[in-house]
Amino acid sequence: MKKGYTLIELIIVVVILAVLAVVVLSRYINLSDQAYSSIEKATVGAVKVGIVTYYLDPARGNYHNYPSGLDNATVGYASSGNLFFNFILDQPVTSPDWRKTVPNTYLYVPTGNTWTYNANVGLFTAP
Repeated sequence: MKKGYTLIELIIVVVILAVLAVVVLSRYINLSDQAYSSIEKATVGAVKVGIVTYYLDPARGNYHNYPSGLDNATVGYASSGNLFFNFILDQPVTSPDWRKTVPNTYLYVPTGNTWTYNANVGLFTAP
């Protein structure tokens, strides 16, 4: 009698490995989404703090005034030549994951969330 595995046994092992691969990949993809969401939240939080700091900083000569805009970037993607939020952040955003759609409106591409700055009240919000 020959020793070895039958075709059915091999197929069962392949199916089990495929199911495990699907489970691992789905968790990895979910982690990527969570990472993008965390990056977005951190950037938005920094922008909000930057707006308040600008408002409260008498050294800027704008004490109790919100900035009229968050940057002088052109409409398009952020880059080292098109800095986002450079009026309020010491380290402006240069990641192409951010896109300026119109003045004071920004899209975070990985999540699809649009953020708008209202200079009258100093709010940076998602509609």
